[in-house]
Amino acid sequence: MYKCFIENNFFFEETMTLSRNSAKKLRYSVYFILLVVSFIIILRYLGNKKISRELVLNTTNENIEPKLILIYNTLWGSKLWTGLETTEKWNNWGGHPCKVQNCRVTYNKKLLSKADVVLFHAFGSDMLTRRELLKIQKDRNPNSYWIYFLHECPHNAKPEPYLYDGLFNWTMGYRHDADIFVPYNWEWGSWEEKSLDEKSTPFRNHAEDKDKLIWSGISHCGCMREHYIHKLREFINVDVFGNCANKFYKDKTPPVCQRGTAECKARLKRYKFYLAFENSFCEDYVSEKFSETILDGHTVPIVMGGANYKKIALPNSYIDVNDFDTIEDLANYIKYLDENDNAYNKHFEYKKTWKLGKPRAWSCKICEMINSIDLKPKSYEKLGDWYSVQNTCGTRLNKLRKIMHKSGVPHPYTDEYYLYDYEVDV
Repeated sequence: MYKCFIENNFFFEETMTLSRNSAKKLRYSVYFILLVVSFIIILRYLGNKKISRELVLNTTNENIEPKLILIYNTLWGSKLWTGLETTEKWNNWGGHPCKVQNCRVTYNKKLLSKADVVLFHAFGSDMLTRRELLKIQKDRNPNSYWIYFLHECPHNAKPEPYLYDGLFNWTMGYRHDADIFVPYNWEWGSWEEKSLDEKSTPFRNHAEDKDKLIWSGISHCGCMREHYIHKLREFINVDVFGNCANKFYKDKTPPVCQRGTAECKARLKRYKFYLAFENSFCEDYVSEKFSETILDGHTVPIVMGGANYKKIALPNSYIDVNDFDTIEDLANYIKYLDENDNAYNKHFEYKKTWKLGKPRAWSCKICEMINSIDLKPKSYEKLGDWYSVQNTCGTRLNKLRKIMHKSGVPHPYTDEYYLYDYEVDV
């Protein structure tokens, strides 16, 4: 009987031990399940939050009032801005649907008090005076965002930006730090890698059918670039077109190429290089001289300007005058490329891998910004400082002055030479 008790007691203790272990495992299982459930709940919460955010940005729900975009003044004298005449075009930039389409565009100034965004082209006779803007301020929607859009560099900004201190909320233009970045050429997109099929396209010899060397088009006279070109022409041939061409052909009639004609386009395709020289040296300022050359894809641009070209162009897709110690050094390099097709074609090798993607749709960008749940108040109290000659111009100019001085170009080169504090090392 005692033995039976011992055995029963052992069985009882073993059963209790198993029960305790089972309870322990059960507790751990419950903890694990609770942890998983909590994790799922958190993920669903974050997912719903993201979805709700996307709904705010991507909504096309007719029950939600679309944001009203008022284009207030003319663009180069035209009341309707080319390509943005209707809401349909605004929301489908160049035929490509915007991610956010909850916007409606109008040119009706009577809707100023209801507009969420008011867009102004801030140049020349298109732009209102400060007095005129202050006059319409009383009808302004207090929650609206006024956009200051200007493509001209500070040297040519008229009316001057400081006149509009404290009146605008967003800036739009060629500056990379503008609220809405719009390159000088609206067709300019970001670089995209080609597909495998596109990469398999045979690479052609870009030196073929080109029997001319360099051309330049200058219509704004009296800039440093003229003195550089004069010196460059002492070493190699440069054909100059435009209003300033007569300065380079004193003893004969300058060549003529009527821009936009089929005959002129065919003629310019025969050149290997183009002098994409800017008339001002301001931060990020790159005009159509450079972008149209890249878009055209027939010639190699030789650049001179204040922009950091490494930020906006692919390596070896251009030649920078600042990379040469003297003007003669540049001329010698051009001669080398002219005599060596393989070396010349290296300036087109980027085309094997890269292509320009869709244009940066700034109308889409504005619609995204005004519909964003992260929209915050902003005002340019010192617009004049942000867009001033003193604060944004003169970049990369000192290096060029030294190159020209070393090359034997007599100074002063132009009145622009004295705009900045600088002394040439003699």
